[in-house]
Amino acid sequence: MDCDEFKRRLLTDPMDTDPEFRGHARDCPPCAAEAKRALAFEAELRRALAAETGTPLPHERGARRRWLLLGLLPLLAAAVWWALQLAPTAFGDAEGQQLGRLAVAHVTSEPDLLDTSGRGPVPLPQARLLLHNLGVDGPPHLAAGPTLRYAGPCRIGEQRGAHLVMDGDRGPVTALVLPATPRAGSARVRVDGFDALLLPRGDGAVALVGAPGEPLGALASRLGLRQRPQDAPPLRP
Repeated sequence: MDCDEFKRRLLTDPMDTDPEFRGHARDCPPCAAEAKRALAFEAELRRALAAETGTPLPHERGARRRWLLLGLLPLLAAAVWWALQLAPTAFGDAEGQQLGRLAVAHVTSEPDLLDTSGRGPVPLPQARLLLHNLGVDGPPHLAAGPTLRYAGPCRIGEQRGAHLVMDGDRGPVTALVLPATPRAGSARVRVDGFDALLLPRGDGAVALVGAPGEPLGALASRLGLRQRPQDAPPLRP
């Protein structure tokens, strides 16, 4: 069983007793964490439901039907919650959504750059020289941001840009500096297990890509990247 199949079955029944389902949860730490969150979410709903309805089961036929429906609410709520987690979510204009997905695809195409465990800090002068040599107008306040772990040139589609990886609150955050992609405002996209925040910068754009729940807006402020008034509302994890 692969991770996609596991998530589909988790969405259907978090209490699935199938040995293959349980075996995958045991052998795959990320899926085990998702299953734990789903079960905790369902348990919390059951406790809230018990507090509202009382623990004794009703004995009348009509009451039993009502109890059965109430008992299904946690599973339904869990299914809705997991559907929101697994489905791509986007805010902003269509062009921004497309660019956000392209940025996430670029980040996932180079997974080795996200492994920062054995990588030392990149000196800020080296990163600034990279941006200067590319003619890229990058984040103006790199020194105020998290520790840089990678800085190098990249190509996204037909355009040349810079690829920066820095420490984030929930894991590595990638900053893609795209000088030839003009943006009038911001856009947010969640897809393939990543959040992306698109921001205008000079005549181009900067894409910040991180794990769901990463405070990308606060990071953008630290780096001196301005979010315009027409920016989209934040994603809800």
